[in-house]
Amino acid sequence: MSAGGSVDYSRRQVRDIPLVTVTVTEHRAHRCRCRGCGRLTSADMPVGVAGAPSVMISARASTQPHLLMGPTVPGTVAYR
Repeated sequence: MSAGGSVDYSRRQVRDIPLVTVTVTEHRAHRCRCRGCGRLTSADMPVGVAGAPSVMISARASTQPHLLMGPTVPGTVAYR
């Protein structure tokens, strides 16, 4: 059939959301006690993680709060 023979058409669009994967990076700062003097020492956390809460959301992930829902994430997320 040529384009000149068509008098109309119908169409359907299917929209989908691509699979989202989450990468979790765990940083551990071990503490050790000296057997000789009993002094406790602790490793430093990497820059950007030090002083942060034990669980944090990256800047990129915080722009997509609807993707953070799940069985271990609270259901109320503040949208900006």
